[in-house]
Amino acid sequence: MTSIIYLVESEQKHAQTIVNTAIQNGFEIYMFKKFSDLLADVKKHRPNAVFINETLLPESYDEFL
Repeated sequence: MTSIIYLVESEQKHAQTIVNTAIQNGFEIYMFKKFSDLLADVKKHRPNAVFINETLLPESYDEFL
């Protein structure tokens, strides 16, 4: 069974490097440009790993909600 990775990254160049490496190593990877997009999907699916560019995280609890 293939491991699934979720990636939250808005920089296309960084994202492509990570995606290429993951695919070459046999992972299935899904990209999200915003943290909110990740939250909507993670309620339905459970990846094996999540990698998030820390600058894309909400800055406050209210923003998170």
